[in-house]
Amino acid sequence: MENDAPEYTVNPPDMLYGSYMSSYLSERQLEADVLPVTMHPLVFTLQEANKTEKQGPLREPDLLIILIGVSMAYIGPDGVKVVSLGCLKD
Repeated sequence: MENDAPEYTVNPPDMLYGSYMSSYLSERQLEADVLPVTMHPLVFTLQEANKTEKQGPLREPDLLIILIGVSMAYIGPDGVKVVSLGCLKD
């Protein structure tokens, strides 16, 4: 089955969730600690960010590059450039 539509890691109906703890102090004990984790949706839109941005409007990135440690570089079907660390010479 051939599909020419771009493939994105996170599609608009999907959502990433995350949690943050500003600090944690552990004590030596045999039992596992139970941490209070509240998952929040990680939502970031340029339109919302530009409402509060004071230096200048943010824009969409021009490209996405993933650096890898193997010797082959290529461009994926979704346009993501996978670049070997060996390509980054002076």
